[in-house]
Parts: sequence; C-alpha cells; structure tokens
Amino acid sequence: MPHMSAPVIGKLYAKGICTMNINATLFGQVVIVLAVIMAVLGYYLGKRKTQTPVLTAVIAFFTALLPPVALIFLIALVVKNDVQPTTSN
Repeated sequence: MPHMSAPVIGKLYAKGICTMNINATLFGQVVIVLAVIMAVLGYYLGKRKTQTPVLTAVIAFFTALLPPVALIFLIALVVKNDVQPTTSN
C-alpha cells in the first residue's frame, strides 16, 4: 500500500471508505483469556514466591485488564526470591 498523507486518510474516513472497526466481542474474549492465563501464572508463581498464592492469583487476574501492569506484576513475581517452605513438627 503506498504511503498516504494525513489529509487523504481523513477524507477517506469522512466518506466512510476507510474505517477502523474494533470488534468488542473479540476484545472481551482476548481480555478474558489473558486474565485466565495471568491467574494461572499468578497462582503458580504465588505458590513458590509468596505465602498467599490465592491472593496473588486474584491480583494477577485483575491486572490483566491493564496489560502493562500485568507484565510488571509478572516480572516482580519472577524476580522475587522463593519463600522457605515451612515445616510443621
């Protein structure tokens, strides 16, 4: 596709020739799948890195709504040191 200048693209949008459609259903499905993946990863990492893996999984699930925050959350969990297993006598 040849390079088009901004005024040309603006005229195409105005005429309805060039439109940008965002399918809300697809977007919602992608967010839900990402949220489930984040919850699973959060639980897995939470078992090794924290003493509250369920809370970590819930936080990871909700961070999926903001993908940059989710990425930072995962990086923080990966970098965190493992907790020592508690032994009960």
